[in-house]
Amino acid sequence: MFAARKVTIPEMVDLIAYGGHQTASVNSVGKIRTMDTDGPAGVNSSTLGFFGTGFCSEILIAQTWNVDLAYEASEAMAKEFRDFGVFTVSEHKPHVGRDPHHPERTYEVPAHRVVRFRAGQLLRERVAKGS
Repeated sequence: MFAARKVTIPEMVDLIAYGGHQTASVNSVGKIRTMDTDGPAGVNSSTLGFFGTGFCSEILIAQTWNVDLAYEASEAMAKEFRDFGVFTVSEHKPHVGRDPHHPERTYEVPAHRVVRFRAGQLLRERVAKGS
């Protein structure tokens, strides 16, 4: 009998639902569970058509026990991320805010932090080209 006909509905659901970086076991056909630790890492944007380097996962690099290799890979990945853009955290001091429609109305704005994204050169060029 064809093996797929032996697979139960719950086994099919497990295969589909848990298929990210792994496959579920299928006892009815003797298939064992597999697990991928992680896929390639890097900067990618299908929207902008920008596909960076596919660096191997940190787990694979760690298995080499090569500290120099890990450092070089992290430096290369950091450069690529900087070329795409970086997130920064800005500290805002407390200040008095004013309602632009009613300048006589003021309110106190407490100190707070703001996350900002600053586009890198590669991203700015892609956006300027319209791709």
